[in-house]
Amino acid sequence: MKVANREVRKRLNLKADLMQTVMKRKLGVFGHICKMEDSRKIKSVMLGILGGKGRHGRLNRGWIDDIKKWCKKDLYSLTVSARDRKLWKQTMKFALDTYRLSDHDL
Repeated sequence: MKVANREVRKRLNLKADLMQTVMKRKLGVFGHICKMEDSRKIKSVMLGILGGKGRHGRLNRGWIDDIKKWCKKDLYSLTVSARDRKLWKQTMKFALDTYRLSDHDL
Protein backbone atom coordinates (compact mmCIF):
# COMPACT_ATOMS: atom_id res chain seq x y z
CA MET A 1 0.00 0.00 0.00
CA LYS A 2 1.39 3.38 -1.03
CA VAL A 3 1.32 6.21 1.47
CA ALA A 4 1.77 9.78 0.23
CA ASN A 5 4.60 11.83 1.69
CA ARG A 6 2.02 14.30 2.92
CA GLU A 7 0.37 11.54 4.96
CA VAL A 8 3.71 10.35 6.37
CA ARG A 9 4.54 13.89 7.51
CA LYS A 10 1.11 14.18 9.07
CA ARG A 11 1.50 10.88 10.94
CA LEU A 12 4.96 11.86 12.19
CA ASN A 13 3.77 15.36 13.08
CA LEU A 14 6.43 16.98 10.88
CA LYS A 15 5.68 20.56 9.94
CA ALA A 16 8.48 21.28 7.48
CA ASP A 17 9.06 19.38 4.27
CA LEU A 18 12.71 18.26 4.08
CA MET A 19 13.03 19.09 0.38
CA GLN A 20 11.66 22.59 0.95
CA THR A 21 14.24 23.09 3.71
CA VAL A 22 17.03 22.01 1.34
CA MET A 23 15.66 24.26 -1.41
CA LYS A 24 15.42 27.25 0.92
CA ARG A 25 19.03 26.82 2.08
CA LYS A 26 20.45 26.31 -1.42
CA LEU A 27 18.54 29.29 -2.79
CA GLY A 28 19.70 31.38 0.18
CA VAL A 29 23.36 30.48 -0.41
CA PHE A 30 23.00 31.20 -4.12
CA GLY A 31 21.54 34.64 -3.38
CA HIS A 32 24.26 35.38 -0.83
CA ILE A 33 27.04 34.45 -3.26
CA CYS A 34 25.50 36.45 -6.12
CA LYS A 35 25.60 39.59 -3.96
CA MET A 36 29.37 39.19 -3.46
CA GLU A 37 31.94 41.10 -5.46
CA ASP A 38 32.81 39.60 -8.84
CA SER A 39 36.44 39.13 -7.78
CA ARG A 40 35.53 36.50 -5.13
CA LYS A 41 36.70 33.01 -6.07
CA ILE A 42 33.57 31.29 -4.73
CA LYS A 43 31.48 33.34 -7.16
CA SER A 44 33.73 32.35 -10.07
CA VAL A 45 33.50 28.69 -9.11
CA MET A 46 29.74 28.77 -8.63
CA LEU A 47 29.02 30.55 -11.91
CA GLY A 48 31.57 28.45 -13.83
CA ILE A 49 33.66 31.30 -15.15
CA LEU A 50 37.03 29.68 -14.59
CA GLY A 51 39.50 29.27 -17.42
CA GLY A 52 41.05 26.06 -18.65
CA LYS A 53 39.84 22.86 -20.21
CA GLY A 54 37.26 20.68 -18.58
CA ARG A 55 37.18 16.92 -18.40
CA HIS A 56 35.99 14.84 -21.32
CA GLY A 57 32.64 13.11 -21.22
CA ARG A 58 29.22 13.98 -19.95
CA LEU A 59 28.96 17.14 -17.86
CA ASN A 60 28.17 16.70 -14.20
CA ARG A 61 24.82 17.97 -13.05
CA GLY A 62 25.50 20.83 -10.71
CA TRP A 63 23.49 22.44 -7.98
CA ILE A 64 22.99 25.44 -10.25
CA ASP A 65 20.85 23.13 -12.42
CA ASP A 66 18.56 22.56 -9.42
CA ILE A 67 18.20 26.29 -8.84
CA LYS A 68 17.38 26.96 -12.52
CA LYS A 69 14.81 24.16 -12.48
CA TRP A 70 13.16 25.27 -9.23
CA CYS A 71 12.95 28.94 -10.24
CA LYS A 72 12.18 28.28 -13.91
CA LYS A 73 14.70 30.94 -14.98
CA ASP A 74 18.02 31.05 -16.80
CA LEU A 75 21.26 31.73 -14.92
CA TYR A 76 21.50 35.37 -16.02
CA SER A 77 17.97 36.17 -14.79
CA LEU A 78 18.71 34.41 -11.52
CA THR A 79 21.88 36.37 -10.85
CA VAL A 80 20.11 39.67 -11.62
CA SER A 81 17.21 38.71 -9.32
CA ALA A 82 19.56 37.65 -6.54
CA ARG A 83 21.24 41.07 -6.44
CA ASP A 84 17.92 42.65 -5.45
CA ARG A 85 17.03 41.30 -2.00
CA LYS A 86 13.28 41.92 -2.31
CA LEU A 87 13.08 40.36 -5.77
CA TRP A 88 15.16 37.37 -4.63
CA LYS A 89 12.84 36.75 -1.67
CA GLN A 90 9.90 36.71 -4.13
CA THR A 91 11.77 34.32 -6.42
CA MET A 92 12.51 32.00 -3.49
CA LYS A 93 8.88 32.10 -2.40
CA PHE A 94 7.74 31.28 -5.94
CA ALA A 95 10.09 28.28 -6.11
CA LEU A 96 8.99 26.95 -2.71
CA ASP A 97 5.29 27.50 -3.45
CA THR A 98 5.62 25.84 -6.85
CA TYR A 99 7.29 22.84 -5.25
CA ARG A 100 4.61 22.65 -2.55
CA LEU A 101 1.82 22.69 -5.16
CA SER A 102 3.48 20.17 -7.51
CA ASP A 103 2.53 16.52 -7.53
CA HIS A 104 5.90 15.45 -6.04
CA ASP A 105 4.26 13.72 -3.10
CA LEU A 106 1.29 11.96 -4.68
